[in-house]
Amino acid sequence: YMEQLKKLFSGNSTVCNLALQRIRRDNIAPKTVRTKGQYGMQRLFCILGGRAKYELTNKTILCEKGDILYLPPDVTYVCTWETEAADAGAILVQFDLFANGDKVILADEMLLLCHDRDGTYRDQLLRLHKIYAEGRFGYRLQCQAMALSLLHRLLTESTMLPPSRSNDLVHRAVRYVEDHYQKSIDVNALAKSCSLCPAAFRSKFRNITGMSPIEYKNMLAMEKAAELLKTGLYTVSEVSLAVGI
Repeated sequence: YMEQLKKLFSGNSTVCNLALQRIRRDNIAPKTVRTKGQYGMQRLFCILGGRAKYELTNKTILCEKGDILYLPPDVTYVCTWETEAADAGAILVQFDLFANGDKVILADEMLLLCHDRDGTYRDQLLRLHKIYAEGRFGYRLQCQAMALSLLHRLLTESTMLPPSRSNDLVHRAVRYVEDHYQKSIDVNALAKSCSLCPAAFRSKFRNITGMSPIEYKNMLAMEKAAELLKTGLYTVSEVSLAVGI
């Protein structure tokens, strides 16, 4: 898993064949059986409400509201749902991942990636699904960019266990920069929001990202600019305006 993450994060990564589905209480199957060969794509399953039990040949995974599950291609399992909760349901994200042109499979087994305590991922996934479902002009490019950013954040956080409240707040600051790289970033204000002096904040930020806040912001902007330019659909001026350069 970690080796695949290194490959994904060190190269030019793209999300392809993205598809989203919102599963509501009234269309949840109480019991689902999936066998090898039925799905060739990777999937994320975000539980919006209710409980689900995934039974595999070597383990059982219990999921509840807020859990985000990774399902690799061609996995065999039996899923049983408890749908008594009024908000029972989930969002299913199907995707292919590529790094430098090579397909990347994150893991060969089902993984419980994280528990979305504050609803951050839920809100992002609901917004992503809304944009995907509306299908307005340019929605595919927007959804791919949002999905890649969300995957980066989710997979990064799934490998990190912040040991203190200050580190947890710095992780939130990193997410803020990722969401607002098109705009100017007030490093002192971010440090204050983490209850840290600017020097300590920059040090913790660098420990997480390997860069200063401004360097990280500029890197994100340049990566997005390169991605947009490669499509051939935008002029340099349009790309500059879009990424804040």
